[in-house]
Amino acid sequence: MATKKIGTKDLLGVERIQKLDLMAHLIANLRNTLILQGSKGIGKTTLLTAALSREISDTDMLLLNATHNLSFESIQYELVEFINEKYQLDGRALSDILASYDKQDRKLVVLIDDAGLLLTGLMNALINYANKHPALRIVFALTPEEFELKHEIEGLNRHCHFIELLELNYEQSEVFIRQLVDVGQTQYVDKDITTHLLKDIYQAAKGNPSEISRIMMAAKKGGISSTMLLFLLIMLIAVISATVSFFLWDEPLNPVKTAEEIVLVEPAIVTAPPLKINESIKSGFADRLKQIQTSESGSPATAISPVLKKAVPPVIPEIILPIKREVIKPTVKPIEPIAVSKPVIVEPLPVLKAKDESPQAVLESLLIPEKSVSDIKSVKPLPVALSGDDTQWVLQQDSQQYTLQLMALSEKGMVKRTQEKYKALGYRTFYLQKKKANKVSYLLFYGGFSDMDKARAAMQKLPEPLRKSWPRPFADIQKELKQSR
Repeated sequence: MATKKIGTKDLLGVERIQKLDLMAHLIANLRNTLILQGSKGIGKTTLLTAALSREISDTDMLLLNATHNLSFESIQYELVEFINEKYQLDGRALSDILASYDKQDRKLVVLIDDAGLLLTGLMNALINYANKHPALRIVFALTPEEFELKHEIEGLNRHCHFIELLELNYEQSEVFIRQLVDVGQTQYVDKDITTHLLKDIYQAAKGNPSEISRIMMAAKKGGISSTMLLFLLIMLIAVISATVSFFLWDEPLNPVKTAEEIVLVEPAIVTAPPLKINESIKSGFADRLKQIQTSESGSPATAISPVLKKAVPPVIPEIILPIKREVIKPTVKPIEPIAVSKPVIVEPLPVLKAKDESPQAVLESLLIPEKSVSDIKSVKPLPVALSGDDTQWVLQQDSQQYTLQLMALSEKGMVKRTQEKYKALGYRTFYLQKKKANKVSYLLFYGGFSDMDKARAAMQKLPEPLRKSWPRPFADIQKELKQSR
């Protein structure tokens, strides 16, 4: 049975989706630390994972799995690496990042699963750190027993808000079981889900979603256990082996007969026909016999004419004449000299210049639409012809002004295509090349604005894909450029 991808609405159920909505609301509107509390296997990890895919305005979320080795410094390092990877930043402390988030009314949320494994005092230290930085929100997930132990030692009730996950009731369990069947997480089908089966599973799992999933995954249709299935397989192999043996060895090819079955058969006597002898051979043989008898009795021997044999000619070795082969001499043609053309002198292309070099005219040619030109003050114009990125132009800008970081791209060709795309829509952009750990990336920016409010207002007028850009002060970008030199 094929298994499809599990989504938020597939396995959470109505009650869990309501909890997810509550958690999203509290993250957006409440500064207190959240405690997601529930027994083991109740669905805390599933809810945190679903929260990552939930769209919360101006919020970045990171999920961490707690271990005994997790420390305050390692959590800070994970957060900085997460932000640097997302926005291609370098050399910034977590406090500076959180201050930048706070200025932009953005939030950084850390979801810590299995928080009961954290070292003693670490939860309290993280809560105090979050209280000092309003942009940082923390969500801990742990069991009631783990929280009671942490509370006795660290005293956590003061700055926390609780979200409790309860066991499923019978109706919720039935919905959850049917959802498991729908997404292919069990070998059962719809017709197998009877009232008797639902009651048995609910009583065994006691409303715990993790236990329900385990029972549904382990159960087999028809009640056949794995041991019984193995036994039936062995019996089937034994029957097949016996059948093959019966056909191969039931009748041997050469059967052995007993003494009673052996019948002696007398050999048949065959009379040969009389031999006919040629008379000339017979008379010659008699004459020869008489000559032998006469020689044995002392009479002079009669010379016996030798048997004439055909003369055999002497063997003369065959003389093999060598084969004359005609040797073809290769003809070598002289190499013709290669004609060398004169070097082509390429004249340098003329540098393009704007017809009107006044600051106002150059500003109108930038990516900013005509309606928002009035929002920009004291922004030096982009150079018309550029050989690389726009580092020099960025360093010349007023450090008190702001720009919009649109995106981070991995290929220079993609940067050029993106710039051409938005240039055709009336927007001119600039980019910076950044190298980190042998990895090159390209940051695409847009415009210059006198303050944060005007930058955010201009961002809402951009095309839809660019309306979640990051307003950044030129001072931060210039500082990173100088540090990377």
